[in-house]
Amino acid sequence: MTTTHIARLALIGLSLLLLFLLFGHSSSVEADMTSGPPDAPVCLTGTAGTPYLFTYAGQATGQGGRASLNFGGATYYSGTDNGTAASVYVEHTYAWATQGTYWVYGVGAPYMYTPTWCGNTGCPGESGGFPGAGTLTGPNGSATGGPAFCKVIITPAPAAQPDLTASSITPTSATVGTAVTFNATIANIGTGTTGTGFVDLFQLATNSGGSNATDIGSYSNPARAAGSSNAAVLSPPYTFPSPGTYYVRACADKSSSSNSGTIAETNENNNCGPWTAITVSASAPLAASCSVSPTSITVGQSATWSASASGGSGLTWQGPASIPAWQQGYPSCSSGETIGSSCSTEGSICWTGWGACAPYQTNGGPGGGACGQPSLVCSATGGPSTYTYSWSGTDNLSGSDSSVVKSYSTPGTKTGTVTVTSGSSSVTETCSLNVSCPSGQTWNGTSCVTDPPTCPAGQTWNGSSCVNTGGGSLSCTVSDTSVNVGETVTYSASGGSEPYTWTPADSHPHNYGSAAHVNRTFTASGNFGMTVSKPSYTSGNCPVVVVGTPACTSSSATIEADPDRVRKGDDTIVTWSASGGGACALSCVVTENGSTLSTDASGSEERTINEQTVYRISCGGGGEDEVVVNLIPGFIEF
Repeated sequence: MTTTHIARLALIGLSLLLLFLLFGHSSSVEADMTSGPPDAPVCLTGTAGTPYLFTYAGQATGQGGRASLNFGGATYYSGTDNGTAASVYVEHTYAWATQGTYWVYGVGAPYMYTPTWCGNTGCPGESGGFPGAGTLTGPNGSATGGPAFCKVIITPAPAAQPDLTASSITPTSATVGTAVTFNATIANIGTGTTGTGFVDLFQLATNSGGSNATDIGSYSNPARAAGSSNAAVLSPPYTFPSPGTYYVRACADKSSSSNSGTIAETNENNNCGPWTAITVSASAPLAASCSVSPTSITVGQSATWSASASGGSGLTWQGPASIPAWQQGYPSCSSGETIGSSCSTEGSICWTGWGACAPYQTNGGPGGGACGQPSLVCSATGGPSTYTYSWSGTDNLSGSDSSVVKSYSTPGTKTGTVTVTSGSSSVTETCSLNVSCPSGQTWNGTSCVTDPPTCPAGQTWNGSSCVNTGGGSLSCTVSDTSVNVGETVTYSASGGSEPYTWTPADSHPHNYGSAAHVNRTFTASGNFGMTVSKPSYTSGNCPVVVVGTPACTSSSATIEADPDRVRKGDDTIVTWSASGGGACALSCVVTENGSTLSTDASGSEERTINEQTVYRISCGGGGEDEVVVNLIPGFIEF
């Protein structure tokens, strides 16, 4: 082979390498895909701004074959170049920003294949080899070929709008005559805010289909952002007049059953929640309780007796009355006497008068043809519970309120009984209170008097003091009545004989024994007494011993800092201690640059140093010391 042949082969190899470097590893290949085959199948009908998934699977021919997807200019490849005639696959999610008609193509071909649309499935002169066959799949269809083309139709994205919904109702139970507050969750499941507040409606019906629906209240809802929700609360609360099963629902953006709302929504037909069954029970049986507070007092104090009630039925007008239709010997009903309104006398009846027949009246008045049945009767069959109270008990307890306050002038167990009445039902409860004399006093039949003190053994109280019941009197002396802390005195008893009992006035916890002479060493300053006693003898009081604190006549003190040279901002630990001769009370002051740091005779503190600092300790008795913490000079480098 000649030198010329070798040079030509090298030139060809270099050209191929340059082509591989230029095209073989490109992340995208530009191709005009804003036009395409008119009869290409539609693989997507979507909206602008929404991402959609496309896939291509097929065969690739030629060296370095791989799958690619083209979306109007950007080409996305599978991650790995495959060999000749290999199976290839690629997927990508793409979103078009604006409306229009677009084309997508998928292909399996060598890395340098770049097809465009020229009125055929490819253009003459395309480089890089020939594509293999495959299938291009979109959300709404697919296309086959090599390359495979499909059409995409993009419409404008819909404007963001709210969509209001209502949940089921809570709670699902109620009691006749007791107001109940219903709740429902109002949610905006749309993509836009309501922009302003709106009214939610609560309705009541007689069955789950909404028959005989009536509006019972509403709730003013503030503006709701997309995806937000809150609880709508019925206002005012609703009171059921009779037991049974009722149905309640909430409707968002409705102020009445005839109102269509004020908020424009994507769906105007889902604003009402389901009809929720509400079980309404008759009034609970009457129940009551009795309590007193406090449960124990002393003579002269007051206690509060209280009763609470629940259940029962208030008296309300009901109809019709079960009496002959022609009888008229009853007063006429006033305008306020209607079914469900309260009344005061159970069994009383009022007459609605002649006229058109109401649903609870019958035809049959005098002369015939007129409605004359007395139509309302006062009955305890529903309505709000009302209670009356009647108190009785020890020491003439009485009252007609739920709470009664009473003071007591004699001791003993006091009882209170309350009778609670609601309608035709009554219940009676009893509770008790303990009244006693104050501590240290006894009831003498007319008043509380102070208890006599407890005399020592062998003595009795004579009304003013404890006196001997026999034996004689004891006396006591002390060796010194003025000493300092740490010193000892000796107490001596006379009269009688051992054993004796020694009792310090300060309740000093020490067993002094029973000898006639005992010692005590004082550990604190103050005035201290002592008593000596013996059964059948009058106790003797020892002279008071005055214990003082000696002043320090000499003391020593030390203070140190570790380290005593620091850089600015570093810490040092300051430690000090002091001691004095004998049993003296040390008084010390530790200062930091003249300011008090501590008054303890010993201690340690960690301090931050920002300047030269002098620490000094001074104690009574002359003890003193000081230490200086210096700063290590800093240097500025040039």
